[in-house]
Amino acid sequence: MAMRYFMFVMMTFGGSMVITTLLAAVRNRVFTLVFIYIFRLLAPFISSGIFWEVFKLWMKGFKVIVLDVPLLFEAKMDGWTKPIIVVWVDPETQLQRLLARDRTSEEDARNRINAQMSLDLKRRTLGRWRI
Repeated sequence: MAMRYFMFVMMTFGGSMVITTLLAAVRNRVFTLVFIYIFRLLAPFISSGIFWEVFKLWMKGFKVIVLDVPLLFEAKMDGWTKPIIVVWVDPETQLQRLLARDRTSEEDARNRINAQMSLDLKRRTLGRWRI
């Protein structure tokens, strides 16, 4: 039954347009899933690597070590980093900065932002200081 509807749509709207639309939808979903999967897979290794680098600096006598970690809370690294300063911008500014930095499509940038904890939540509940 579904194949019959698919063939009707293909003949009515043209195969290339339908395939292009389907591929775009699949690509966006796959990108989000791959990003989340890779993050979950690699986060423990990245966190432990950062931890050991901080530990080595601490052993050398450094009293202050500054980390810039966009996924600090998602990687559960906030337990051993104090104090935490959250740099907050409005969502539109965040999007524009990401577009300018990565030169990516707006849709990809929004997917990347949506894969993170919101800055509003970080600002209200998690950061000791806010900029």
